[in-house]
Parts: sequence; C-alpha cells; structure tokens
Amino acid sequence: MKKTLALIISIILLETAYSQPKIQYKNGKWAVDKKILFSEFSKQFNHLRDSFHLGNLGFGKTSDTIAWEHSRYMAETGEYGHGRGSIKYSEKISYILGRNTDIRMGENIIKLDGYDFSESLLKSIDRKGLEKSGGKTMVSLIFKEDLSYEDFVNEIIKVWLNSPAHRELLLSPSYKYFSIAAVSDNKNCFYITYECQM
Repeated sequence: MKKTLALIISIILLETAYSQPKIQYKNGKWAVDKKILFSEFSKQFNHLRDSFHLGNLGFGKTSDTIAWEHSRYMAETGEYGHGRGSIKYSEKISYILGRNTDIRMGENIIKLDGYDFSESLLKSIDRKGLEKSGGKTMVSLIFKEDLSYEDFVNEIIKVWLNSPAHRELLLSPSYKYFSIAAVSDNKNCFYITYECQM
C-alpha cells in the first residue's frame, strides 16, 4: 500500500513538474496571466538575444503600462495600429501616461486573427506572406484549447523574426527594458504589443 501510494505521488509530482501552464478560455474570451506571459516571453526572448551576444532586457514598468493599455485599446475598439484614434504613436505614450515625456521607446504589434495555430506556422507564412501595413503584422492562427504559453510565445517570436523591421527591434542593442501584453476581443482575436524602452 505504501509503495503504491509513493508511486502515485511520484507520478503526480512528475506530471506537475513537466506540465506547461496553459492559456485559459474564460467568459467567452482567451485570457492570459500577465506574470506567466512576461516570464515565458522573457525566457525565450533573452535566450534569443544571448545567441546574438546581446544583453538581456529587464522588466520595464513604463513599457508594461503602455503595452497593456495599447493591447486593451485595440481589443476593445478593433482598431489595429500603433496609434490611438487620432493620436499618433509619437504622442500616444504621453497620452497614456497622462504627462509629457521624452522616453525613447519602440513597439511591435501583432493581431492573431482567426484560426490557424497549426504545427507549421512558418510554412503558412511562406505561403501567404506576412500581411503588413505600416509596420503592422497580421497572421491567422488556430487557438488550441491546450495552447501553452511556451507555444504561444514561440509562435509570436517566429512571426516577428520573419519580418525585417520587427526582427530589428527585437535584436536592437539600444534598449534596456521591455514588456509584452496580449488581450483578446470577443471574436477570439489576440492583440499583442511588445514595448521596449531605452
């Protein structure tokens, strides 16, 4: 009996140790945990930067505020772009912070629109090409119910690495801090914002 119990506990601990956190579907929307998203993105992103002998970027409080506010705005309005209505990107940071600022920042956005989070995103991109407009990237993906944060972040980074302007920002040596935000609308489209600051 003791051996059986020990074996069951060992299996449970092993499964817990190797299970990946999953993105949750709640109240008709996909919802991400901010801390888990940042942690996973930071791990993969800084590993990528290490491979190019670039310094790691740390958490930026201002970047976090801008990224989450902008992703929420896009998800609520359906307006996909770097601006905010009539407010241009260059003015957006001061608008969100509620004060004038000369903080130097960079931004990547992506709209995961539709249904294809398949095994070969890169083949999908090669086939359709990246639909770009003013530095924006839209890709159709299928959201699986068991989508892990690791897979989610991996696909986002792959897409940006396949776009020269987005890749340049990810691998820029000029920035020190960053954050990432992902908010879904009621049509299951994710609006993702990567914000970095000097």
